[in-house]
Amino acid sequence: MKRLFKIAFLTFALACQSSDSERFDYNYNKAIIEDYLMAEALYSDFFRLALKAETDTSFLANDTATIDSALVIKSGAIYTFNYGTNKKCPDGSIRSGSFRITKDAPIYDSLAIAHATFDNLTINSKNILGTLTKKNLNGANQPQFQVEVSNGIIQLKDAYNSIVEYSSNLKIKFKKGFSTPTFYSDDLFYVTGTSSGKAHQFDRFTSLIQDTVAFSNSCRFFRGGLNVLTMPDFEINEARIEYNAVTSCSATVKVVYKGTTPSGDRITSQPQSINISF
Repeated sequence: MKRLFKIAFLTFALACQSSDSERFDYNYNKAIIEDYLMAEALYSDFFRLALKAETDTSFLANDTATIDSALVIKSGAIYTFNYGTNKKCPDGSIRSGSFRITKDAPIYDSLAIAHATFDNLTINSKNILGTLTKKNLNGANQPQFQVEVSNGIIQLKDAYNSIVEYSSNLKIKFKKGFSTPTFYSDDLFYVTGTSSGKAHQFDRFTSLIQDTVAFSNSCRFFRGGLNVLTMPDFEINEARIEYNAVTSCSATVKVVYKGTTPSGDRITSQPQSINISF
């Protein structure tokens, strides 16, 4: 009888633990991750475009060129990327408005600083606001850039006028291609750093790149490596984001959720796929 009681008790306990784990709905966490990945992809792309202008031989020779569908014009220390109205770009996005890059020296000079600001810029009907600052920490010898996004805001233009807030502090280091500065298709960067913000439902997040990710001019998404996103307002408060292989260019990441139930049980989900959408 005692043995049967123990078996019944263990079965009940395991059932309770299972139901306690399974009751969690990851959709709220997923919404935060989607907002974070969108902001990460949008703002990191301005670094790519700024570097592309610095290495475009036609632009450097003529002070004007078309770069990824934007008409880029140089006026002194200011580069203006102008998309006009509803311009379709190579990445499939529809862009309107413009953004400006103001620099104090050629970007490969040691300690050179450039600032990007946005003028009525929309990407897929989302308004983009904030300031991006890029600083060369090393000069021309395998440059390493510090890239900061301050007060980044993405206005979603939905029925609630929702916004996503985003700030970041990244270090982006040349891994390959720094010896051929005017041939950007072979560039490969390694990225480390942190970011923080709020998703469109006001839920806070912070991120830490724990295993270096890669970035290149040929793909607008981060690749390889591991990013850990913390969501302090939730019981399931951690997401481990694994980007696809460095050799691929994919808008899909693998995510594992972690957290603690009210009863103190640790939860680790099965890997789930999330698409980066901007």
